[in-house]
Amino acid sequence: MDSRLTACRRAMGKHIMFDSPFEYCPVCRQYVLLDQTHRECAHEHGCGSTAACPLQRLFTGIDFAKKSENKGAKRGRRNRPKPST
Repeated sequence: MDSRLTACRRAMGKHIMFDSPFEYCPVCRQYVLLDQTHRECAHEHGCGSTAACPLQRLFTGIDFAKKSENKGAKRGRRNRPKPST
């Protein structure tokens, strides 16, 4: 393990801290973390993914589920003939 990281962990009591961006949400009336996706935030705070969200443009998370849905839709499933042996 890197000695700088080890020293840092010792200095911080073995807890690594990071600052995540957050903002107050007037819909759920709570502070929400912006390093997630809108879908994750809506699920966590019970807003529903279809609710109008004033913070929509501020979320920085990557929605991998949405990416895989789009990827499958673009390619589609094709029935390819089996190679002859």
